[in-house]
Amino acid sequence: MDKQQHKYRWIVFVAVLFTYLLMASQRTAPGLITDQLMEDFGVTASTIGLLTSIQFFVYTSLQIPMGILADRFGPNLFLIIGATLTGIGTILYSLGTHEFILFFSFLEYLLV
Repeated sequence: MDKQQHKYRWIVFVAVLFTYLLMASQRTAPGLITDQLMEDFGVTASTIGLLTSIQFFVYTSLQIPMGILADRFGPNLFLIIGATLTGIGTILYSLGTHEFILFFSFLEYLLV
């Protein structure tokens, strides 16, 4: 079957696009809600800075290993796993009651 004529290609495209937009919005969210996070969790600006910088550390350190794994096993597996972990991380972040939960949720969805 020709991949250009496959009837599910738009569904896959929209799902991947939605996941990417969700991840991009999560990268900017802590910067937009810094004051509320500091007030609600009783943390300092340096804690919020650490929370925001986690994404860069994890993202940078996993570029090469994830690229090798994606080449070996194909992108479809990692799209599914990535979207699932992003969803779980988003739910944990929104329900977080302690800064440790925020750190853990950031690490979880950034592993994708």
